Amino acid sequence: MHGQIKSTILQRMQSGKWLRVPTYEQVFDIIHNCHVTTLGHAKCKRKNKITINSEYYGVPMSAVMLYLSLCPNCTTGRKVLKAAKRNPMKMILSKRVGHRCQVNLIDMSSSENPVTGDNYILRYADHLSGYGHVRPLKGRSSATVGNALVQILSESQEPFILQSDNGSEFLGE
Repeated sequence: MHGQIKSTILQRMQSGKWLRVPTYEQVFDIIHNCHVTTLGHAKCKRKNKITINSEYYGVPMSAVMLYLSLCPNCTTGRKVLKAAKRNPMKMILSKRVGHRCQVNLIDMSSSENPVTGDNYILRYADHLSGYGHVRPLKGRSSATVGNALVQILSESQEPFILQSDNGSEFLGE
């Protein structure tokens, strides 16, 4: 039986033409080749989709749109929206483990623990590695949170930047 198989490529007949059905892993390469080689960075999503559909079946429009939104050559000349100019998003990059850590308080008072009476969880996490510490707390006063934070800092590396949401439990007096 194996001698009769000519190809492992899936095909589908559509409008009298055989179209290849790509695997998930091939979709990026297909869109890339069409966009760069065939169309020379055409920004029109419809034009890209029509060209792809002439040879392949089942490449989703959402994948074409995602590729076009991430193409470095096509995005350089794009206008910046007014909202993006006012409030630009900046990536926070940490230089090393322990450089920047984030701390926040999770309110668990709606699901109070009847055994220990802890209503809050203090979460401390390293920004780069994601390694974290947690401490259960009965209250959210700045003294309680401060003592728990000192315990955590005594067990780990002291951060250069400690980031919080500046809530009253982190500010204290």
